[in-house]
Amino acid sequence: ALIDIAHPADRPKLVKQAKKERILYHDQIFLPECGHLYPAGINTEHTFKNGITVRFRAIKPSDEEEMRRLFYRFSDEAVYYRYFSTVRTMPHSRMQEYVNVDFSRTMSVVGIIGEHGHEQIIAEARYIKNRQNLFAEVAFIVDEKYQRLGIATYMYQMLTRLAKEEGFKGFTADVLSSNIEMMKVFSKGGHRTSANLENGLYEVTIHF
Repeated sequence: ALIDIAHPADRPKLVKQAKKERILYHDQIFLPECGHLYPAGINTEHTFKNGITVRFRAIKPSDEEEMRRLFYRFSDEAVYYRYFSTVRTMPHSRMQEYVNVDFSRTMSVVGIIGEHGHEQIIAEARYIKNRQNLFAEVAFIVDEKYQRLGIATYMYQMLTRLAKEEGFKGFTADVLSSNIEMMKVFSKGGHRTSANLENGLYEVTIHF
């Protein structure tokens, strides 16, 4: 966490020291340029219909353990909806790649509840730039305990606003035909949306 708030010029030295003292994994990924790109200005919070207040910010490398805890709270169905396969474990090597984001082409937002020192990540949403055009692939997931409160819709709207500011023309997404809730989120977005169904998978395109 100290590395996250340190001046970007000081972070490489802090990472090296943390590895030496075994505070960080020896193979910990560090993207020095991302310190300059980190979008601190997007931080916000919102109170949802059950009275729960969720804080939203861009993902950080220090979120690795909390993101892993979120993964292990998911049901098999939720994991399959997100990863399109049965994933039983989420090792450090895989999760650290997920939380170390290159913000020049990816935006990842986490939803957090709890007081400082007892924070819990309950949702994550991201888009990844398509290298061939000005569309981005979007995906999101919410802890099943906190679903149907409007969190996914709020995060989708947040990503949409951020993507528009970056000049994107829209989103694409692959959605299993049984994932009705995710399709509902897209339908509430207010943008022209098309979906082609093939072999149980919707190929969704959203035009801003």
